[in-house]
Amino acid sequence: MAQTRAKTESNIVEPAKELSNVLLPTGRDMLRFYNFVYLEKKAAYKGMNPSSKEVATEVAERIEEIWARASIPIVSRCRIVQLIQENRNKEQDLNKSYSRDHNTEKYQAKLDAFSAKIDCLFDVATCKCSDFALCRCPSGKRIPEIERGFLVDQRTSRKMVMGPVDGKTTSTRKRGLLKKQREEAYAKRMKELNEPEPKEPDYVNDPEQDSDNEGDDAYYALPAHIAQSSVSKGPVKLKAFARACDRYGIGDRPAAALASSLLHDADHNRDENEKLNLVIVIDKNKVRRARAKNREDTRLQQLVPNMKVSGLYFDGRKDVSKVLKMGEDGKWHPGNLSEEHISLVQEPGSNYLDHVTPVNGTAKVISEAVWTFLSDVKVDVTTLACLGCDGEAKNTGQHNGVLRMLEVKLGRPLQWAVCQLHSNELPLRHLVEK
Repeated sequence: MAQTRAKTESNIVEPAKELSNVLLPTGRDMLRFYNFVYLEKKAAYKGMNPSSKEVATEVAERIEEIWARASIPIVSRCRIVQLIQENRNKEQDLNKSYSRDHNTEKYQAKLDAFSAKIDCLFDVATCKCSDFALCRCPSGKRIPEIERGFLVDQRTSRKMVMGPVDGKTTSTRKRGLLKKQREEAYAKRMKELNEPEPKEPDYVNDPEQDSDNEGDDAYYALPAHIAQSSVSKGPVKLKAFARACDRYGIGDRPAAALASSLLHDADHNRDENEKLNLVIVIDKNKVRRARAKNREDTRLQQLVPNMKVSGLYFDGRKDVSKVLKMGEDGKWHPGNLSEEHISLVQEPGSNYLDHVTPVNGTAKVISEAVWTFLSDVKVDVTTLACLGCDGEAKNTGQHNGVLRMLEVKLGRPLQWAVCQLHSNELPLRHLVEK
């Protein structure tokens, strides 16, 4: 179906046109592209008018692509759609009264003000600072230093254009973004782990409070024939059980099922006069809290301020942790995060001290993480005489190995206890391969 000029053209902006791939769009470019998308969708819908939000969303997606090529952080898509609709509504208001009022001074003043606005950059950058030297925006919203000149040009004279993608710079920024996501996930996990355990209410054997004591944890009221006996009254403690679950790697849910079944059988095997005749249920959340508390108590018992350590051994591996990640839809979704975990052991005695989680597995980061642990716990490093680890090159490097970097931080040489099992495996592996 042919479109009339009244339907396809505007008196405020030029005819519909696609956006440029080498320039950040101005407000006028955005409105022309809006009309372009509108006509395409109307043709696809066989004459039916598409909704303004649908068109604005597609325009926002295209604008996001162009700004992403410039590697400049931008506001959310919801905000971009809102800005597009505001400019579109203003254009429509001026276009409606154009034939009637275009010769009046008041209308010309409005038209000149709107034209001056849309001739400028359609600025959706998160940072609106004109002087980047004085910028105090959050780190995630600041303009990268390498892109500041281009953004200033696009906001003013608009003489510069975007070239092809810089592979090296793009790769560096992706790694930086991934590192930032890992650090945020690690900080969130540490915050959740360090939250104090909710104080458990004191046990009250009052029938009127039975409803308050019902729930996931094993609170119960004793029967009348046992209420006056010497049976312990209170929540079930799981300290030894939590320690055993950690030792054998049993998950919270199966551990809760095992504990509930054991308590049920223990009560069932009592004498008739001693039976509680109750169903005592241990919830997985109680097991999780007990395990977290047991781990923290054990760690604090091991880490005594100004403790003397003569030998410090460490080893690490990559573990996959369950985390929540922000999806493209703006919602949190469960996912996996691969992290480097370095376990620290005191010798002699093989006493487990703690573990550190460096952001990556390089020697420099690992040495800094170990040194930070020694400083935070206030270990007496004057007695440290030996460092132990496996024979990886990143640990035993002559200049940039973990052991050497720790010696530099201490300011004196130490004995190296290097496990040779990895080295012994190499000749055997080559022999088998041949």
